[in-house]
Amino acid sequence: MIKRILVPIPGASLGASAVDQIVWLATAHRARVTALVAVDETLKDRTPALVAVTDMVSRGIRLCGFQDQAKRAVAELTEACQTRDISIEVDQRDAELVDAACAAWRYHDLLVFPRHGAFHADVCPDPEAALVRMIVGRIGPIVSTAATPRPVRRVIVAYSGSHASAKSMKRFVQMNLCPGASVRIVTVGEDGFDGQRLLDDAADYCRAWGVDADTVLLDGPPATALLQHAREFDLIVVGDSARSLLTRKVFGDVMLQVLRQPDQAVFFAH
Repeated sequence: MIKRILVPIPGASLGASAVDQIVWLATAHRARVTALVAVDETLKDRTPALVAVTDMVSRGIRLCGFQDQAKRAVAELTEACQTRDISIEVDQRDAELVDAACAAWRYHDLLVFPRHGAFHADVCPDPEAALVRMIVGRIGPIVSTAATPRPVRRVIVAYSGSHASAKSMKRFVQMNLCPGASVRIVTVGEDGFDGQRLLDDAADYCRAWGVDADTVLLDGPPATALLQHAREFDLIVVGDSARSLLTRKVFGDVMLQVLRQPDQAVFFAH
């Protein structure tokens, strides 16, 4: 169950897909939405000594412009929420975006990351790096939205047997994140690996929570096999340890490749 959803505001727009996903989740779970507006005011003065003063002033002007952009994004989200009687509040912080999200996360159940929103270059210059920092910073669960609006009717769970991938699967079914959606659990077969036994155990756990999932054992390189099979699905559930993500070990690399694809939303939990 979800009661509080945290939404970082990256710039002028969250994007239609993110707004639709936030409204759908908040409606399905009768949750409150918090729009997080964060800008580090010290960035206005944090300029290398050899850079001209005019560049420092220009950055300050751009950051002031972000405040106006953020107001438009908040207004966009507020209007969408109010049409569905969803409660929404704004949390404004003088901090860098990821640091602000880590602080605000303590009292929320889910973070929705607008992966394809209009990101402000000074507030969030690298959205993928920001998302990875949030994951490594122990924020989770996180839904990273797709590029285009689509209802979540089919969910694929990428399960490696690791504790981290098990936790993502368990959090997904325990939260009943996508009521009514069909669920498929997949893993990639390797020599000496009893993948079907792993899938059977995972499906049995899901059934205990009222989720009747089917299973498929895939062949080939993990990222390629998963992404090819996931084309017809709307949400990918994936997880691995922060250490694997940082060192690009097998399923850490799979998660990065999943996060980079635009067509499906992604759910991740520590």
